[in-house]
Amino acid sequence: MDLLKGYAHSDEEMSDDDAAEPVAPEVNTKSILKQIAIVDPRTKELKTNPTYDQLFQPEAGPSNPFKSDNQKAQKNTLTGFVEPAHINDFHFTRELRSFDTLGYARNPTAERSNEFIGNKEAAIGSQGESLFDSKKTGGEKRKRQANFDASDLEGYTGPWAKYCDEKTIAKPDPELQKEMDEIVRKRQANSRRFKRKQQQQENDNAEETSVLHLKEAQDYQGRSFLVPPAFTGVNLRADAVPEKCFIPKKQIHVYKGHTKGVNCVQWFPKSAHLFLSCSMDTK
Repeated sequence: MDLLKGYAHSDEEMSDDDAAEPVAPEVNTKSILKQIAIVDPRTKELKTNPTYDQLFQPEAGPSNPFKSDNQKAQKNTLTGFVEPAHINDFHFTRELRSFDTLGYARNPTAERSNEFIGNKEAAIGSQGESLFDSKKTGGEKRKRQANFDASDLEGYTGPWAKYCDEKTIAKPDPELQKEMDEIVRKRQANSRRFKRKQQQQENDNAEETSVLHLKEAQDYQGRSFLVPPAFTGVNLRADAVPEKCFIPKKQIHVYKGHTKGVNCVQWFPKSAHLFLSCSMDTK
């Protein structure tokens, strides 16, 4: 048997003992895709324990690098996430009124119920007392000089008594009077009646002008042209009454001067030696 074992086949003696080199390239059999658990934002129950990144990842698209973590979080309102909570109505009203009046209230979170928000110094000074526990903020009630004795006819005041600290002043002091005058002046300046009166005064104070179409306003004796003449043969004095008056039957003279329609023509007062006319040409 030892001889048979030592016998070598001719093919085995001629075979190559070197190992064959692999020709195919090395390939990674593991998946290169990253598997991420996507959580439906509308679900109300989670059967797994996802991480923070998986729970608050965007629904679609890449993550915005310019947003903070609070901005990336899921929201159902513009400013955050609102969900219903159960709280006693009295406790809620107490903290709300305390914050509006005292300036502080307890932190509504369950983990920080002993902490305060708002004016913490005032909360420490009052030892965290709420509006229902602290003293009244309105101060003491003003006392009246009351006399309810109905038999006292002269001193009976009833419920209309004056306060103890009330001051009765018949005339205001100079500073108060100055302020009151200033208020009245401003009100008058803003009133329509005052503005209309002021505008009327400005129109009345306007400078009046006239144009004289004569060579001289006075004659050689210094008499004005408005003085009734005495050389026409007609007595033009106010106390002189003519014996006869009649309407002219033919045109005697044509007066020219206006360029537009004439509104009114009147005699000069008392003497009637001149015409006074007004026209649309403002002359």
